[in-house]
Parts: sequence; structure tokens; C-alpha cells
Amino acid sequence: MNNATYLLGVSENEINSTVYNLGNQYDKIKNDLKGVILYSERVNIDEKNISINVFNFLSDIGFIDNSNHSLTEDGKAYFELKFILKDEYNAFFAIKQKLLLNPIVNLIGQVFYGRGKISIEQLRILLNYHKIADWEIDSKEIISLLIFLNKYQVLTYDKKNRVFCLKDPINLETPIKQYFVNPTTPFSNIYNVRKVIRACAGDIFWVDKHFRKEGLEIILDGLAHENVNSFTIISGPENSTASAKSDFESLKNELQSRSIALNWRIVSDTSFKWHDRWIVSQDLCYNIPPVLSIIRGQRADILKTDELLDLQPFLKASVEL
Repeated sequence: MNNATYLLGVSENEINSTVYNLGNQYDKIKNDLKGVILYSERVNIDEKNISINVFNFLSDIGFIDNSNHSLTEDGKAYFELKFILKDEYNAFFAIKQKLLLNPIVNLIGQVFYGRGKISIEQLRILLNYHKIADWEIDSKEIISLLIFLNKYQVLTYDKKNRVFCLKDPINLETPIKQYFVNPTTPFSNIYNVRKVIRACAGDIFWVDKHFRKEGLEIILDGLAHENVNSFTIISGPENSTASAKSDFESLKNELQSRSIALNWRIVSDTSFKWHDRWIVSQDLCYNIPPVLSIIRGQRADILKTDELLDLQPFLKASVEL
């Protein structure tokens, strides 16, 4: 199950009720066989059940600490805005900004912005096509999602006619944790990979057994103009054609003028074990689809991982092109 599926069953009232309770008599949340429960270590008060969707939402946006399940500094700041200062505008804006980082919200914006009125069924088909959930999403869940996103002005939902539209693009320069590659958005698919590369610094690596020369254009367009020392491609030998080598040398010479070293390392050992495809830098790691899948818009994910890929096996097994 995609952890963003909480959006299919969460409401503003549940979110605010949970944050309010955590900021008052309750201290923490526990998630066990009895369900997701609010409890207090300070006050003798009955435990209180909350929705798993609310728990996942608050955890994902950073309002709940993942280790002890209490309010984080961001969560406390929201509590103060909403319930102490009664600053409705900034409390509203705090949630909206978190929603704009959500991969489902980004998928909706990527596919439907600028396309006028969109039906509930179109959105239902899109989310099922991308296997957002490990069940078939129904219209009721889509309506719940639209009501929630409408509340925070991410989109405009016409309840009477059962359609929605996006008045503003959802296009953040800072990369989010997950993008969906979609066949109807060929430019956005490549643009999202560029954003990932642009966020990298220091020494950057693109590991893809079947790396193709088309990836060189993505690298050029995505590289930041500062804080980058080198960019290294690690691949198998299949697509290191004469044409690819020529383009690589041209790009290598161009990047030298920006003091960026471009390398292409080849793993020729046919017994070498490849594990997916990656873009890695000093503090970022993304699991990405093959270059050709990105260009063709074949359904796939661009997914940020919690741990950096160990590059040593790839570096040891490879030699310079």
C-alpha cells in the first residue's frame, strides 16, 4: 500500500481534533493490535481511538514524531497557530503547504492542470492505473479526497456536478519524496527527474545498467550551476555506442568549463548483480525508472529512499568508458 492512501479517508475535523487532543491532556499515540490510540502519561484519562488515516497523515507531514508518536516542533507550531493564537490563515496555509508535497496531489496536478473540468471517474481511473492502493479505489473514496483537497484550496470541487478543476499549477522546485511517471505528461516526467538532479550536490551518481545517451540531455538540463563537483554514470556496456560516446565527450568538455567532472563507468562483468536504477548524491537517493521508460512515460515511480545506496560494489566492478 502506498502510504499516501491516507488521503482517501482523512478529514479536516479529524486532523484538528487529534492535534488538539495531543496538545492538551493526551501526550502520545500508540499503534498496536487494539488500533491507533491516544493516551496520556501525565493525566488519568481514558484512552481514545483515532483513525489510522489521520495517524498516517500527521506522521507523513511531520506533525508527529515517528519514534515516540508525540507532537513534533512543526506539530506544536500548528497547535499554537490553530488553537492558541486562532490564526486561521497561517494554520490553513501550514496544512496546504504540506499537501503540496504529497505524491498523489502532485500526480493530480501533473495530469489534470489546464485540462478544464475533470470527472470523479477520470480521477478514480488515474489512481487505480497507478496502483495507488492495494485495492480498487471507489467513487466514494474519490469524493472524500476531493472534499478534503477542496477544503485546502488545492483544487476546486463542484459537488453538484461531480467535477473538479485546478486553477493553479502544482509545481514545486524542491523535489518531493515520490513522483509518478505518467504517459500523458511526457514533459513533466523528464522535468521531475531534472528536479531530482538539481537538488543533488557534491558528487552525483546515476546507476542504470541500461543507461542511454538520451539521459545525457536530462543531466545537462538538471545539473545545478553550483555545489556540484562531479557526475558519474555507471552502466553496462549495451548502450555505450559510438554515438553515445560522442555525445558523452561533447558534454564532458562542456561541463569542464563549469568545473564539473563528467565520468561514465562501465560494468562488463555479466554476472554482476544490478539492483534497480538510482540517482545518488551526498544526502539524496532516488530509485528511478529506466531512461527509456521515463521518456516514453511508461507507468513507474520516482521514489526517494531513506538510506543511501552503497556505491562501492558498483565502483569496484566498473572501469572508465
